[in-house]
Amino acid sequence: MCWDGYLEAYNHNTLHAETVGKYTVGNLMLHDTYGPHQRIVFGRKSLREIASKPEQEWGDPSEHIRLIHSIFPNTSISGVLGDHCLVSQVFPGPTPETTLTRQSILTARPPETEEQKAATKAFSELTLRAVRDEDYAMGFGIQETLGSRANEAFVFGRNEPALQHYHDWVARFSGR
Repeated sequence: MCWDGYLEAYNHNTLHAETVGKYTVGNLMLHDTYGPHQRIVFGRKSLREIASKPEQEWGDPSEHIRLIHSIFPNTSISGVLGDHCLVSQVFPGPTPETTLTRQSILTARPPETEEQKAATKAFSELTLRAVRDEDYAMGFGIQETLGSRANEAFVFGRNEPALQHYHDWVARFSGR
């Protein structure tokens, strides 16, 4: 369950309104697959700023998107802000409560100036808030309700192609 949050953007405007949602356009995503692996591209809000400009004035296209590379089955590499990157690995345990997530923040170069150190600290704090305090808090709440067994099946919507792709490959490798 916690892995699913790495593969969609429809909750950015609501769950992440004060973190990731400040920078990305919710419910807008491109999706490429490479066998079980995936690349997801979210639009940044700066897309609105360049929409009315001629293409030659757009600058570096990578400034207007957010890339996430998903390496099956459990690794996500996300370039979120500037030259900072979040690498997440999810290791399932025998129960949802024992699942382990390892996250590493990488920078293109070691922060040396006070400004660079502050930017790295801010990125780390933003990431921790979005993942631990928002995504995982919501996920644990959802997981608790799953224990009620009120639903026996779940349907992924048309706006969740990366989730569909991931779970199809899980089923394929598990023989289901």
